[in-house]
Amino acid sequence: MSDAANTGISGDNEGKMLDECYECLNKLMSKTTQQLQEAVMTRDQIVKEMETYISALELDLSKLSVIHVAGTKGKGSTCAFVESILRGQGLKTGLFSSPHLIHINERIQLGGSPCLVKVFHYHFFKVWNTLRASKALKKMPRYFQFLTLVALHAFADPDLHVDVAILETGVGGRLDATNIFEKPVVTGITKIGYDHMNVLGSTLDAIASEKAGILKSGVPAYTCASQEPLAAKTLSKIAGEKKVLGSAIMTCPPLEKIDPLTKCPLELGLAGEHQRENASLALALANTFMKNWLKKASLAPKDAKEYKIGGRDYGRHFDIDRLRKSLKDTRWPGRCQILALPGMKRSKLCIDGAHTKDSCARAAEWFVSVVEAEKELLGDDRASNTNEKHKTLGIGLVYMCGVGRDPAEQLIQIFQRTQAMNVSLNN
Repeated sequence: MSDAANTGISGDNEGKMLDECYECLNKLMSKTTQQLQEAVMTRDQIVKEMETYISALELDLSKLSVIHVAGTKGKGSTCAFVESILRGQGLKTGLFSSPHLIHINERIQLGGSPCLVKVFHYHFFKVWNTLRASKALKKMPRYFQFLTLVALHAFADPDLHVDVAILETGVGGRLDATNIFEKPVVTGITKIGYDHMNVLGSTLDAIASEKAGILKSGVPAYTCASQEPLAAKTLSKIAGEKKVLGSAIMTCPPLEKIDPLTKCPLELGLAGEHQRENASLALALANTFMKNWLKKASLAPKDAKEYKIGGRDYGRHFDIDRLRKSLKDTRWPGRCQILALPGMKRSKLCIDGAHTKDSCARAAEWFVSVVEAEKELLGDDRASNTNEKHKTLGIGLVYMCGVGRDPAEQLIQIFQRTQAMNVSLNN
């Protein structure tokens, strides 16, 4: 997604198309406790149910090359980095992510942009009408299952020519509707924390076990280096049990701030120090995919200089100039995004989708860094221009507080983190 406004919406006709989709989706939502409980099934049941739908749709997914990503925090950002990197190397990308920021078609991206409404509408109703007409089906898929099927229907369309399908799990991993591929090219697990505990469990090891459900035998697996010890231990244990490639899940330290070749800052398109860890994991996933891609295409690895960042050499499978540009150009609206307020020179809104205790702490750290940078600029202006002497800053932080969240806990976390960083938010 290039920016928040780029959602593929233009004109009344496209608005009507989306309304038709929403009307159908509302019929698939689990609205009662009983429906939610019924939605929690075993891995075998989930796979069997999804395979039944896929069979009814006559979808051939055998040629789909998949990167599968789970985790509590940073899944979307990591997937955005992966998509940008691979697109920058010339691959045709498909990305399935959730939730959407404005419109439902944002969940399916093709070539780095939200699926055009007419294309989304076409695949949506191909899936809807086929499943509704099937006499072999006892029921329609649930909301997230259905959207997963729409994404797969689009990615499998030969007219769209998708080289890589990047799939972000919805909730968990083991019982997720996306977890139907026994041999994805590579899997990745972002930072694990406490979220969706009514479904995933109340302890970190229980949550980690659910996320680790995407790990597959013989498939390489990566995770970030900053996992909490209990989560890291659980991931390592399950990786061994599942016999992932090398029988171990590999860790990715944060990317350096300085480019090892140019000696200039290694810039990322997404703000916040935590994004260096997401970008490092994304690089490992994209590198593994490129290695596999070059081998399948019988292409020789690139003859390049060593380019060691994040603890690994990425010079062999990437065009380095394009890689740098992809990292710098990555966009993911609603994640550490700064919006200027029209007509208010010193006023900004800092927007982040933070919704857990830990992610609110990360958002607060980023927010403080923005405030400090703006205060420094204001100080320079005041020193050089007497008209700026009495100007003040107006910077606000917008984060997410949805159903089931504790607003007091989130606010306390943000306040405590800003205080711990010895920052006064008064200028």
